Amino acid sequence: MILEMYITTVFCLVDDFLRDELGGASIRTRGEAPQLTDAEVITMELVGEHLGLGSDKRIWEYFKWH
Repeated sequence: MILEMYITTVFCLVDDFLRDELGGASIRTRGEAPQLTDAEVITMELVGEHLGLGSDKRIWEYFKWH
């Protein structure tokens, strides 16, 4: 599976799971409005760990670059 398809698949699974389990509510409820959805952040973390990036900084840099 090409990486873009893998990322899209993970996002769809995470988004569906959060919608089913939380009924559309956000996990983050305090602070200023986030620029990324909960599903996007969780997808980035899952894919980043799968790619062996290991740290939040390296994961963020990877997705920022791509």
